[in-house]
Amino acid sequence: MNMSCSKILLALTVSFLLTSPMQAHSARSETPLSNIQSYQDSVVTVKAQQVSLDGHRATVVEKSGAGVIIDASGLIITNTHIIYGANIIKIVFKDGTSLNARVPFISREYDFSILSIDPPSQLKPIEWADSDKVELGQPVITIGHSPLLDQTISGGQVNGLGTRTQEDGSVTPEMIKISINHYPGDSGGPVFDTAGKLIGLMNAKQTNRQRAALAVPANKIHLEYLKLVNPSETR
Repeated sequence: MNMSCSKILLALTVSFLLTSPMQAHSARSETPLSNIQSYQDSVVTVKAQQVSLDGHRATVVEKSGAGVIIDASGLIITNTHIIYGANIIKIVFKDGTSLNARVPFISREYDFSILSIDPPSQLKPIEWADSDKVELGQPVITIGHSPLLDQTISGGQVNGLGTRTQEDGSVTPEMIKISINHYPGDSGGPVFDTAGKLIGLMNAKQTNRQRAALAVPANKIHLEYLKLVNPSETR
């Protein structure tokens, strides 16, 4: 992949709904931690290198973040800002196995990309939730990927929904704000509901907020995944 480096911007006209104590999600169920823990091997490391030559001197800039396995055949999602402009992209598993990745789909607008690898064995993909049904105050869980909290399971809640009204009058989330700390390395990691299904992909720490992060809604990613694996059925 050879693209010039550019700042990734999310240019959206959205209304942002914020939670308040009176809007807290009423349903509280016990979190099935075993479901979440079973997906720890589905979170991988994405390393992207941009190599440039200046005469006889090579300069290497490396970025690193998380990725989430979405298909047993070797499809993985991550943030576009991690891999954008890279010449070499590698997926690193927990056991240290490293594989080269291709980029069959990239979205700069929503800051997510789909990567493809040839895995030595079948992988375990996550399950999808319907992110259009996300509610303010809803409990969420993440698996940390920063050096400080790698593989740590953390909980929080949805405390903001950036939405857009579609032509048919329906309202869909454009961005999900969650009350979970975002550390360097967490970008590209999963956000689960309490059933252990993916509702979003971590992509940024909200500035001026100590405990707030933004996530790309899962439905936007799932739609592009379906187009990729079943192009004839999604036309």
